[in-house]
Amino acid sequence: MDTLTQASTRSTEAAHAPAIDAAAVLSRQPEGYHELAEKLMGPYPELNITRRFNALNALSLLSMQAELTQLEVELKQASLAGGLTSFHALRKAQEDTPQRDLIAQIRKKISEYNAALLQTAGVATLPLPEEGNLRILRDWLEESNKSGDGSFLSGAEYLLWQEDHNDDFVCLAGTSDHDPFARWFRSRALVWYHSCLGRRCTKSGTALNAEKGFVQYSETRVAKVVALLASIISAVLPLVAIVILYYVQRTETRIWITVLMTTIFATVLATLTSARSQEVFAATAA
Repeated sequence: MDTLTQASTRSTEAAHAPAIDAAAVLSRQPEGYHELAEKLMGPYPELNITRRFNALNALSLLSMQAELTQLEVELKQASLAGGLTSFHALRKAQEDTPQRDLIAQIRKKISEYNAALLQTAGVATLPLPEEGNLRILRDWLEESNKSGDGSFLSGAEYLLWQEDHNDDFVCLAGTSDHDPFARWFRSRALVWYHSCLGRRCTKSGTALNAEKGFVQYSETRVAKVVALLASIISAVLPLVAIVILYYVQRTETRIWITVLMTTIFATVLATLTSARSQEVFAATAA
């Protein structure tokens, strides 16, 4: 009867509870962590930058490793003390034995250890955030801090994205650019373009956060521009060398110009592309 009475009371309370206006709730502007998730990290995975807690993961693994080592020693001691040496006999034993208890503990603990080990290995392979994206996140948090209500980050959370943790950050999505020129273009040249020209052109970028003035440029367009510039530079350099050598008559000077231009070409090739060392060697030798 008590259970039925409680269930009936809850149903009555639910029936008389005020209806939730879903449209009004969803139309409200998110704040704090909700704003960070809905307006920045959710739509743009490359800005979903969090810590992987390398030291804490290592400490957790070391702790489980120490426990497993102790269990391993205790199991060997139990076996040497005249314990059962056959798993069949161990299963048929009428009463619990130290070996059986230890094996059960080891099975549980080693399962936790292996899962943690694989998870830590997976986290270690996550892409690192780009310097520019990390700067955008910090600028966004700083702008939020100037909104008048103060930062929504308080206590230890205020230190989450400080520069002290630069080596501990990962992001959910990284770019495929590994060459220095592409990274420089995204972090420096694109910023210069936006400050000088891009912000005056409404079609050049997508407003990432209009209130705070953050804009995102198309990844495909940026990659095409980088590839175009790299191709132009790589194609022009040999032609420049040919023109210079055409006007130089002294053989010794021509040799030194050839050495200089080859060095410049190799440097540009290594910087502007993701070519491996043997590919750079083959291109300069040709």
